[in-house]
Amino acid sequence: MTLKKLEETALITCTLISLFLTLQSAHCVYSATDGILVEWERTFGGENDDGGFYVEQTEDKGYVVVGYTKSYGVGGSDVWLIKVNSEGEEEWNRTFGGDGDDVGLCVQSTDDGGYIVVGYTDSYGAGNYDIWLIKVNKEGDEEWNKTFGGAGIDKGYCVQQTTDGGYILAGFTESFGSGLSDVWLVKVDEKGHEDWNRTFGGGDVDKGFCVRQTSDGGYAIVGLSYSFGAGYSDIWLIKTNNNGSKEWERLFGGERWDEGNCLQYTTDGGYIILGYTYSYGAGLSDVWLIKVDSNGLEEWNKTFGEETYERGYYVQQTGDGGYVMVGLKLPDLWIIKVDHSGEKEWESIFGGDDWDEGRCIQQTLDGGYIVAGYTRSKGAGGADVWLMKLTPLNRPPRTPSQPEGQTIGEIEELYEYSTISTDPDGDMIRYGWDWDGNGTIDEWTGYYESGALVTVTHSWSEPGTYHVRVKAEDIHGAQSDFSPPLVVDIVAGNRPPEKPEMPIGETSGKIFRRYTYRSSTIDPDGDKVYYLFDWGDGTTSGWLGPYESGEIVRASHVWYKRGAYEIRVKAKDIYGAESEWSDPLPVTVPRKTPILSFLERLYNLLPAPIREILSILASISLKSG
Repeated sequence: MTLKKLEETALITCTLISLFLTLQSAHCVYSATDGILVEWERTFGGENDDGGFYVEQTEDKGYVVVGYTKSYGVGGSDVWLIKVNSEGEEEWNRTFGGDGDDVGLCVQSTDDGGYIVVGYTDSYGAGNYDIWLIKVNKEGDEEWNKTFGGAGIDKGYCVQQTTDGGYILAGFTESFGSGLSDVWLVKVDEKGHEDWNRTFGGGDVDKGFCVRQTSDGGYAIVGLSYSFGAGYSDIWLIKTNNNGSKEWERLFGGERWDEGNCLQYTTDGGYIILGYTYSYGAGLSDVWLIKVDSNGLEEWNKTFGEETYERGYYVQQTGDGGYVMVGLKLPDLWIIKVDHSGEKEWESIFGGDDWDEGRCIQQTLDGGYIVAGYTRSKGAGGADVWLMKLTPLNRPPRTPSQPEGQTIGEIEELYEYSTISTDPDGDMIRYGWDWDGNGTIDEWTGYYESGALVTVTHSWSEPGTYHVRVKAEDIHGAQSDFSPPLVVDIVAGNRPPEKPEMPIGETSGKIFRRYTYRSSTIDPDGDKVYYLFDWGDGTTSGWLGPYESGEIVRASHVWYKRGAYEIRVKAKDIYGAESEWSDPLPVTVPRKTPILSFLERLYNLLPAPIREILSILASISLKSG
């Protein structure tokens, strides 16, 4: 063992002893369950130490747990495989081992309905400890077992069935490779016969703790490296092809000790890594969650912890796209739930007056969680296997977005308003609208899918300023807070101008002479006003203005034929609301002299542009005369 490794071991051991004694002296039994409900819990064990390291839900909705037992079996410790039903009641258990120490660290259901177990043994094999792979049927009866190792210590931490029906194992070896220990990747066929093996490492200690087959048929392994990186140890992520040849590697860490314990393939094609860090965070060691893309490049990382000792052992992506983790918050089992960006949603701590630790968590088919670990606070004696079934408490929907829609409007007009919310449990939600901002729901919508944009309509019967807010409620009745308010100003409505005064001006005149008429009106809203004069001869002035409300407006006109005419005027405001027509003003244009009759006939024979010019000149001449 290197001097650096000895220093690390001494420092961590002394610190943990000191922390544990301090915490134990003030620790009481408790179960903090923010966001989670214990549906049931079971302990399995005898007078000596027993522990669980991995749990998986089975096809029959029960669970299979693997770990070790010193209370039962034939040796110092035996691999212990326990099958329970959906309520956690034991259906069977099996021990595997010899005279030495044998431990099971991972179990997976296999395509044939049985189980594959990996761990290590010093009862069998070639050396001190060897990787031990055990295949059992659905009743837990052994079908075959294989050991892999040499003269040194070799351990297997993770197994997964591969797409070809075989298995991939990850662990470490001191018997082979280039350093004190190397990451060891072993591929076997469906009967456990080795297809190939690969070691990865340098001159120091390197270990692999978790392996996953990737979508391209290759493999991703996570663990730790003392040989490479920035500090004492770094998290080491390795990607290989389907033959185990390295394609790329990534290191994550700082100046001190950092370790990766679990790796999962995520729905976006990347990876989520869980472990712990002494280099970053708030305390002695913190849980460390790292999200990377398909090439292992970091997208984000989060640390969780306080000024004590925390470790993360297992992570799984959840159905809502977030992640759930389990580990240790000295001296208790600690569960953390985060969203897709790593932001904490809730956490729960379970423990008693002694050391309790969570090693594996899986989301169950009903949306809950199954947790395996060990407890010294409960059970029959020493440490016992601890299995808990958890159900998330119903959480309220998230606060809806500020309503979007019209902020200025009129009474009795319908306007659309939109908002959106999500429910952390994926429940359907409805929306309660407070249209006047008094804190009382005035209207509930029907139920919508979580995350659906919702649009409603509303009108107000009274003018005023309204603070529109909305809250969300799930199907269980849990409500969010009110959204930020949208301020809406409602006015009485745009009223048209009053009926204009009857035009004032000459009531008799001569053709070819321009006469001016005036009128005015009041707009009840004080809006500016346009005017339209109808001259009674088929022509109008066109809309004139706008003018201030009450302002007198003037317009001029020339008649070219004798006759009796009626002049009317109407008004409209700048928003287009029109008044009714004014009362008419009668105007009479008298009979003309013979010369004027001749000029009128001549005038009517001329093209329209010429007639317009002549009318203007005639008007000027008549005015000056």
